[in-house]
Amino acid sequence: MRRLSSCGSRAQPLRGMWDLPRPELEPEVVLKDGRIERLKLELERKDAEIQKLKNVITQWEAKYKEVKARNAQLLKMLQEGEMKDKAEILLQVDESQSIKNELTIQVTSLHAALEQERSKVKVLQAELAKYQGGRKGKRNSESDQCR
Repeated sequence: MRRLSSCGSRAQPLRGMWDLPRPELEPEVVLKDGRIERLKLELERKDAEIQKLKNVITQWEAKYKEVKARNAQLLKMLQEGEMKDKAEILLQVDESQSIKNELTIQVTSLHAALEQERSKVKVLQAELAKYQGGRKGKRNSESDQCR
């Protein structure tokens, strides 16, 4: 390692840099000393406040992560619940559809049976009318004979 000496050309620019003012010799620095101390105290207070705020931010970030995790879990639960509800609804729709199909078949068979019964009733009414018409004719002829 090379040492810089005061004789060399390279040492000249460093000499001014290393020559620091001495507070006891310069009255301007002495006057500023109280102000410097106040600024240092204020800076320390600000640093402490910044640290407190950083701690608060860290706490809020932790709470935020916790709330975010809870919300994700709640969303998952709601989605699962919706899927269960949808599945239950689909089962109910399927069951209702099968009941509807059964009822449709029953209504169709009952309608066919009703039509058959109506046909039978019409045939029986026609026979009844025929027999009643024949008896009235016989009764009229019998009553004519009795007179």
